[in-house]
Amino acid sequence: MKPLPFLGLALAGTLSAATEKIGPHSFTLPDGFQIRQVASTNDVLRPVNGTVDNLGRLYVTDSSGSTEPPAEQAKDPRWRIVRLEDSDGDGVYDRSVVFADRLPILQGILWHGGAVYMGGTPAIWKLTDTDGDGRSDTRTEWWNVGHPSTHCGNEVHGPYAGPDGFLYWTKGAFEPVRWTNGVTGKVERDRASHIFRALPDGSRMESVMTGGMDNPVGVAFNADGELFFTSTFIDFSQPGWRDGVGHATYGAVFGKDNSVLNDRAVFRAGPGLAHPFVQMGAAAPSGLTAYSHSALGAGFQGNLFASSFNLRKISRLELSRSGASFTAKDSDFVVSDNLDFHPTDVLTDIDGSLLILDTGGWYKLCCPSSQLWKADVLGGVFRVKRGGVTRPRRMEPVIGASESDLGRLRRSGNARDPRGTGPALDHLGAAIRAGDPFGQRVAITALGQARIRTAVPRILEALAAGTDPVLHAAGIQALAEIGDAEALRVALVHPALPVRIAALVALDQVTERGLEAREILPLLFSPDASMRTTANWVVSRHGDWAESIASGLRQRLGDTKSGPVDADSIAALLAGVIDTANGRQLASDLAASEVSDVTIRRAALEAMASARPKTPPADWIAAVTTALTSDADAARSLRGSAVRTARSLGGSGSFSAGLLSVARDTGNPRTLRIEAYAALPTSWKPSAADLSFLLSAVTGRESGAAEALAHSDLSPDQVTPVLGLLKEIGPLELTRLLPAFERTTDPATGSSFVRALSTAKARAAVRPDLLRTVLKSHAEPVKAEGERLLETLQSGLAEQRKHLAEIRGKLPEGDIRRGQAVFNSSKAACIQCHHLGYQGGDVGPDLTAIGTVRSADDLLEAILYPSASFVRSYEPVTVATKEGEEHLGVLRRDDERGVTLVTGPNASLEIRREDIAEVRPSSLSLMPAGLEEQLSLRDLSDLLAFLKNTKWGKN
Repeated sequence: MKPLPFLGLALAGTLSAATEKIGPHSFTLPDGFQIRQVASTNDVLRPVNGTVDNLGRLYVTDSSGSTEPPAEQAKDPRWRIVRLEDSDGDGVYDRSVVFADRLPILQGILWHGGAVYMGGTPAIWKLTDTDGDGRSDTRTEWWNVGHPSTHCGNEVHGPYAGPDGFLYWTKGAFEPVRWTNGVTGKVERDRASHIFRALPDGSRMESVMTGGMDNPVGVAFNADGELFFTSTFIDFSQPGWRDGVGHATYGAVFGKDNSVLNDRAVFRAGPGLAHPFVQMGAAAPSGLTAYSHSALGAGFQGNLFASSFNLRKISRLELSRSGASFTAKDSDFVVSDNLDFHPTDVLTDIDGSLLILDTGGWYKLCCPSSQLWKADVLGGVFRVKRGGVTRPRRMEPVIGASESDLGRLRRSGNARDPRGTGPALDHLGAAIRAGDPFGQRVAITALGQARIRTAVPRILEALAAGTDPVLHAAGIQALAEIGDAEALRVALVHPALPVRIAALVALDQVTERGLEAREILPLLFSPDASMRTTANWVVSRHGDWAESIASGLRQRLGDTKSGPVDADSIAALLAGVIDTANGRQLASDLAASEVSDVTIRRAALEAMASARPKTPPADWIAAVTTALTSDADAARSLRGSAVRTARSLGGSGSFSAGLLSVARDTGNPRTLRIEAYAALPTSWKPSAADLSFLLSAVTGRESGAAEALAHSDLSPDQVTPVLGLLKEIGPLELTRLLPAFERTTDPATGSSFVRALSTAKARAAVRPDLLRTVLKSHAEPVKAEGERLLETLQSGLAEQRKHLAEIRGKLPEGDIRRGQAVFNSSKAACIQCHHLGYQGGDVGPDLTAIGTVRSADDLLEAILYPSASFVRSYEPVTVATKEGEEHLGVLRRDDERGVTLVTGPNASLEIRREDIAEVRPSSLSLMPAGLEEQLSLRDLSDLLAFLKNTKWGKN
């Protein structure tokens, strides 16, 4: 094997260009850095993960290129591990050997202690080469998740070597896992994601991070032993957030928040969840390395480097301490312009250069953002370094390395005497009293992991300020693991609220003599809102307490001497016990009771609405009906809540009489009456008075009136006044009223409907797709009349059809891959407005599976004539303001406060209700017409081929 030529030539001491061209890639990287490809595709085809041994040899997992589910691939495993060696020290690997083959899907590799550990699905194996020929001759299963591989195969990533002598690995959600805590001996069962660790002999296994994310992947440690990880689908708490890099601190439980975290087998430090300190969007981050070398120059030591599969780049993360954790400056370090550059790992070589593994174009398993499966587009191994740095032949031992103060502090807990006294405890206690949140967290972690009971007062002392959530979570986990139940009960009345909250959450998770239902009842009515919130959350995790809590709640509400209660707390408590017989009955009793406080009755109604049972209990129907129909003054103020509850519960018309009572009561506000009409089930039959009221409301453009009328069942004599209404109303009301005629399929009525539309003032707002949907069940002659109306309304429709036919006849055969490039190009700019997989904009509809629902002709029309039809929820509107301005956009919010319009890629506009003169549907799409002028026929054909084959699957 001949060495590859040096790509990006630079003399020692000179600066390389900011852009380097290597094969199909144009790499952008900082000035002064060089990148070159250092492994031939003859040796490694689709590298995924890598590890470097003590001699500087690189072990690489090499994909087979298959996207079959892991269980299918396991029947004929074709992955392998390749060992690459740089024999002459020029930085290019010139020797290779297949270390192991016939392997399943691999998602991690580690050289450690003379052996190679590989993570796959669903296990971790230990491989050794006992005869020194460069090939593994023993293969031992080291750990197994305990169930078959899932479709996505995210059971395990890793392992990774920790500075503490442990091996770390990740388990993805959401399949259940049964594991035994090697410290406590407790058998755990849960469905959460984890970072696990164990000693190389498999002992002392425990979880060091838990979360509800889909797939934690990369793990790295900085020089102080702080643990960081990458993950997909970890945080949706803000728009645009999804993937990120987290700091796996003691006690931290990460989002996203979902049911896997509600299992009491999962430790929780309270209702809040930790967030990644680096938010990356839909990046699909994977490999992560903490850089501690000096070869990249000043300012790089202590940085993290993360690979982003979707974003085609390596990110540089410059860390800064913030309280008990970190913040980071995120910048691009290496970026390729090639759509098929998918970096899956980044690691530090023995010379301090960075190795980047690009897996190429094969991966599409559970990743629609990859867009196409391209097993023939191979990957590569790249090296990034500063100019002039040479690579040593072998790893040299580090002489005189000194442990940091934090590292010594971290290990002080293990040096304690059995009684938990002496210099180690004094050292940790001093760190807590020093008041630095970062050092306090490290000390508390050591105390908790060492389970030093005498440390409880010191930990509580550190939590009294309550200003740092990371420190607070660490303290709660330490208190729970130490397990001094009596000390925690005493702390429930501590003067500091953060201490009381920490004691409550920790006591609830103590396994012996932990929290009891009777102890939490008073806290549910605490004057402190944060205590009430925490107590409610604790109760929500105890289904076994529901009956006791419901009984206690009933007793508390009946105790007139205890003073008023917070309605929000009642609503939360009722929601937590609503699935119990006692809770259901209590909600019903409270909602129907005309002597209860109105805020409590409203809370009961809201709890019913949130429950959404398939069939509402009879006593709920009675209670809601009572709230709808009672003439008592207090009940009248509840009618809005009762209407919304009835709408939520449905009940197949069970509430129709009560809703009509509200709707027909002229003493009620018009907005409430319209809301009650809108809550009626589809095909409700309006009376003459109902129709008259709704006709006037539609004419007056009152919100919800057109929708209420549209889902009614009009009698033949009622159709005529509605047809008359069509002629006069505005375009928005016209569009919303059209569905009323889907059920009136009498041919004469259908013809009258089409004729009324032809004379309507707002007829230009009639969309072809919506009219065709309304007429779908009508007779063919009526449909034909509708088409003739559309021809009249859109005089260019026949010409448009002719033009589409001409273009269709000229199109050459399309190429899917070229079409992918067109889709992502700046010329077409499709990806800026449309999601494909997890990437793209939200101006237009998601195209991830568009090939399954739209024909090639539909797609061609949508490209050339984007205003011809609109996908539901993406219909454009025009908002006219009282100042005379008009704004075109897609409606994302429309309420009493105003509207929010999406006006373009990453652009939105909020308009206050008082500033709006008119909102009307628009016939003009936000997608610009004239794309055919920018694209050649070949481009257009290729784009169609790509979209038609975008089906979210193998293609």
